[in-house]
Amino acid sequence: MLKITGLENDRQLVVWDSVPGVNYRLLATTNLSVPMQVVSPQLRANGASSFYFDATTNAPGKFYRVKVTP
Repeated sequence: MLKITGLENDRQLVVWDSVPGVNYRLLATTNLSVPMQVVSPQLRANGASSFYFDATTNAPGKFYRVKVTP
């Protein structure tokens, strides 16, 4: 599950299902014809769900992907 909610100050809260001890990075783009850019540091999951506040440009139609990292 990936859930995106709008917050004040143009930040997006992105929440996803995760596995404790696994590392993740969040990628985003506003145009699916260009490569996604990393918008988070490496995040180590502590529970069954993880989250990140995306403070990059808040644009309509922003797409996200969560990537498992070593």
